[in-house]
Amino acid sequence: RCSKKKQLWIGTGENGLNKFDIIKGKFSHYSHNPQNSNSLTDNSINTLYEDDDSILWIGTSGGIS
Repeated sequence: RCSKKKQLWIGTGENGLNKFDIIKGKFSHYSHNPQNSNSLTDNSINTLYEDDDSILWIGTSGGIS
């Protein structure tokens, strides 16, 4: 999904979440880290949804992040 900020979010089956910055041509990777409560709840991404306020909701096998 491309947001207004020219980013493509890519949810993987079991390897976390990737963000591609279209302008910079760079990828960033996000994954579950048990020592970081702000990380993804699980690496299995099932659903991505960007709401009208450009907030990205991430559905994982471990819940919503």
